[in-house]
Amino acid sequence: MKRHYLLTLFSIFVSFYTNAQKSTQEIDKVLQEITKESNLLKRIEEIENIFNISQKIGYTDGMIISGRLLMLNASRMSDYENVIKTGDKIKNLKPVTNKNLNAPFSDIFRMNGLAKSYLGFSDIAFQEFKKALEYGNKIESYNSRHYKLSLIYENITICYENEIKKEDSIRYYLEKSIEKSKMIKDDGIDISVNHKYDAIANTYNLLGDFYMKDGKHKNIKKAGEYYKLCVNLHEKYETLLTNKIFSLLSLGEYYHKVGKYKDATETLEKSLQLEKGASNPLNRLLAFRILTKSYIELNQPEKSKKFLDDYTTLRDSIEYTKKKSINKIIDTISLKEHEKHKTSLNNILITSTIFFLICGLIIFISWKRHNKKLHNNYKKLMKKIKQENKFDKNNLLDNTIISEGENIKNNIFSINKKSNLYSGNFQNNTTNIVNETVNSILKKLEKFEKQKKYIKKDVNLASLATYLGTNTKYLSEIIKLHKEKSYSSYINGLRIDYIVSLLYEEPKYREYKISYLGELCGFASREVFSIVFKKETGITPFYFIENLKKKI
Repeated sequence: MKRHYLLTLFSIFVSFYTNAQKSTQEIDKVLQEITKESNLLKRIEEIENIFNISQKIGYTDGMIISGRLLMLNASRMSDYENVIKTGDKIKNLKPVTNKNLNAPFSDIFRMNGLAKSYLGFSDIAFQEFKKALEYGNKIESYNSRHYKLSLIYENITICYENEIKKEDSIRYYLEKSIEKSKMIKDDGIDISVNHKYDAIANTYNLLGDFYMKDGKHKNIKKAGEYYKLCVNLHEKYETLLTNKIFSLLSLGEYYHKVGKYKDATETLEKSLQLEKGASNPLNRLLAFRILTKSYIELNQPEKSKKFLDDYTTLRDSIEYTKKKSINKIIDTISLKEHEKHKTSLNNILITSTIFFLICGLIIFISWKRHNKKLHNNYKKLMKKIKQENKFDKNNLLDNTIISEGENIKNNIFSINKKSNLYSGNFQNNTTNIVNETVNSILKKLEKFEKQKKYIKKDVNLASLATYLGTNTKYLSEIIKLHKEKSYSSYINGLRIDYIVSLLYEEPKYREYKISYLGELCGFASREVFSIVFKKETGITPFYFIENLKKKI
């Protein structure tokens, strides 16, 4: 009887092992076939099923490969929230086989970095790119290695795109990307010729963007040459549709900026036709924006209004989605930090007595240093508040009334690096803003600050530009030059200064919840408020309030 029982258990184990092995082989076969597909959207449900099945049976190789495909599809759709969600789930998995998965892991970390860059988390994104380079350099295939490295170097530039001082870094990484792409052999081994020239074309496109941007390297003629090289390569080779579309968008915008409005509309209309086969809301948004401006110049108001309506609707939808994604990522980061702290604490508790004493000593020293740093930051903040109060009293008679900004109709605003619709007639070279305009906007900003309108939750770059009677590009540049901050840092700084003064001057607010204080100065959530407060002051809201209470 006992022998029969053991044989039955053995048969069940063998059957389970055989079926599991068969399932993994089937998964590998289907994934190998899907990987060759250029349009993953057609098979997205199949990929999701494979990912879920792999997860159920514990086949991490299947999760890694199918997860990479899910990330790739989401990235092409600009669905950065799902890129990060999937990437964070699979990037630390361990393969169950001896397969070399350096290439997939290189892609996973690269796409994770790219998504986090687009959502504004540049420091975290850069760490992802470093990990991607680490895996990329381990890829055995010569062609695959250089192809993956070219993509990583190209994507890293997104981390620097809003930093004027990092122009040379952008050009360095783009040139590194071109260098790696050109090292790929035209023998078609592992990387097709089409993929090679797709990568080169895409970097040409970004070099065009680089020379179009305002800065010391601005060269519109050179930018146009790169855009045309890019489009020619896309026409010559069977490249990715998404990249082909973006090359037309860039060329269309170039034509508009040099006054070739008919060429601009023809190029952009063509991009919208192609876009139907690879839907991407950011691509449509850019096309709608430039088409609106170009048809205004061509004196075709009906077409201009149509694209303006399309632009406005799509822009609002994208803004809403982006805000949701950013809030979710901030929550995830906070949760991970909490989990790290919890794990560290558990590790300390299970160590030996000697090690515990050593760790305790180190922690005590670190704690003392940390407290000293916090206290110094608190003293600096108190000194700043007292100086500002003194300054306000001495300069009370110097306050002036700033005239209301004129209402501007039919302004069009954008959300990405190229997003600025102009109204009125002014020069193409937006760096040459006349002094009269600069002074007018600065005076209106001063009034905006005095009236504390920055504490409204719905204040954004677009609404502030409208209130001041200007456009987003002018406002952004003036804030950057005269306030030495980005728009977000400028608004956040005003909000934190406001709540700090309120807590200092009105003791009753020290009894309120942190979440309420955050809402009071314009922040949407407690977490974001706490992060920004710490960034601006060097201490947490809780620490600041507790120390104020001690001074009573």
